[in-house]
Amino acid sequence: MKNTTTAVKPNKTAMVLLILGLSTIIFPLYMTIVIAFKQPSEMTNSISGILSLPKAWSLNNFREAMEVTDFWNSLRNSMVISVLTVVLSIILLMLYSGYLTNIPLALEEAARVDGASTWRTYWKIIFPIMKPMHATVAVITALAVWNDVMTPLVIMAGSSQNTLPLAQLNFQSQFGTNYNLAFASYLLSLIPILIFYLVCQKQILNGVVNGAVK
Repeated sequence: MKNTTTAVKPNKTAMVLLILGLSTIIFPLYMTIVIAFKQPSEMTNSISGILSLPKAWSLNNFREAMEVTDFWNSLRNSMVISVLTVVLSIILLMLYSGYLTNIPLALEEAARVDGASTWRTYWKIIFPIMKPMHATVAVITALAVWNDVMTPLVIMAGSSQNTLPLAQLNFQSQFGTNYNLAFASYLLSLIPILIFYLVCQKQILNGVVNGAVK
C-alpha cells in the first residue's frame, strides 16, 4: 500500500518574510549591545568602525550609566508608575467586552444557583478566567508606560524625581549625545520589562491557543 502522505513544503515567501522580520529585531539589538560595550574612542565615522565588536568587553559604561541616571531610584519610580497604571487599566478598561462574550453564560447561571452574588461571581469565576486578557493588557500598558517620556516630564517637572526614560535624557546635551552610555542605559532599562513579558508570556500564548480552538 502506497503512502499517500506528502511532505509539507515550506512557503518560500513566508520564510523570506520571517527572515526579514527577524533581521529587524536582531540587527538593532546587535548594534545596541556593541555600542553599549564600546568606548567613545572606538566610535568612528566609518560603517566598519560602528559595526565592529568592542576591542575589550567592559562594564564601565553600565556602571557610569547607572550613576548618571540614579538607576535604582529611577527604576523604582518607573516600576511604581507602571504597576499602578497596569492595575487601573485591568480594572477600568472597556477592552474586555469582546472577550467576555466568549465566556459561557452557564458558568454565571451555575454560580447563581449556588447562591453566589453577581459581584462574587465576577471576582471568583469570571475575573480569573480572563487571565490571558489580563496578561495582554498588562504587557501592552506596561510597555507604553515604561517608555513614556512626556507624561512623567509634565507630572514630575520641578521635582528631583525621575523615571528611567527621563533620566536617560541626561545623555543628551546641546553638543551631542553620549551614545555609549545611552545604549548601556537602554539595555539596563530593557531587562525589567523583558522579564515582565516573559512572566506574562504563558498566559498570552494560552489565550491565543484557546481563541484558535474556539
